[in-house]
Amino acid sequence: MSTLFALPQVTCSLEEKSCSTEKISLAVAGGRAPSPAYLKDMVRLCPAAELFCADKGADYALAAGLVPRLLVGDEDSGSHITYERCAALGTQIEKHDPLKDATDLQLLLAKLPSAPLIISGIWGGRFDHLFSALYSLLSWQQRQGQPCPVFLADEAEVLLLARGGEKWTFALKEPKKAEAVSLLPFTETAFASIEGVRWPLKGACLKQLQPYAVSNVLTAGRSNFTACCEDGALGIYLKFFA
Repeated sequence: MSTLFALPQVTCSLEEKSCSTEKISLAVAGGRAPSPAYLKDMVRLCPAAELFCADKGADYALAAGLVPRLLVGDEDSGSHITYERCAALGTQIEKHDPLKDATDLQLLLAKLPSAPLIISGIWGGRFDHLFSALYSLLSWQQRQGQPCPVFLADEAEVLLLARGGEKWTFALKEPKKAEAVSLLPFTETAFASIEGVRWPLKGACLKQLQPYAVSNVLTAGRSNFTACCEDGALGIYLKFFA
């Protein structure tokens, strides 16, 4: 038994665990802009999914011809025109005062259903924004129970937030574009295995303060690999050539 999640450049299969894909959520935040083609492919691959945006993420959605169901933000990075266009197209708008404690993404996450999440517009820009976004997503995932996969994705980078007991198989559509595969522990320690790469691991103890399992590559001639988070919280990261 496996559950499939399709991204434009890779198909991810969660093995031996039941996970509903009937209510996948798609979201766009205000980091590095994903290409319009990438966002269109995300929606095409998840036709039943609802689209949610945090502030400037709505600019990226409209540029791809997509209309979010919900837009949450303070209009400090997203344009006023975008908010007006979304409202005219039927988007539910939840506007906040810029002088607030929570980030736009954190406010959006509070509105999302408990379902697997694929979110774009996360990468690039300032490190403090990326740090806040990553740990906000980890916190949100922990509150949903198991399993509730979260994918941070655009055409250049994909990060899957995996939990203990999850085994994943990744099938790359164009393996020559895969620049690196890394395992990133998001708890003090995470036990992990990985096969189908140049430097495999089996039951390795990955320490958060010594994250060495980075910059791996696929075994020559392969288009897939398997990674298992045996305990803890693990980020399975893929970097793609432009």
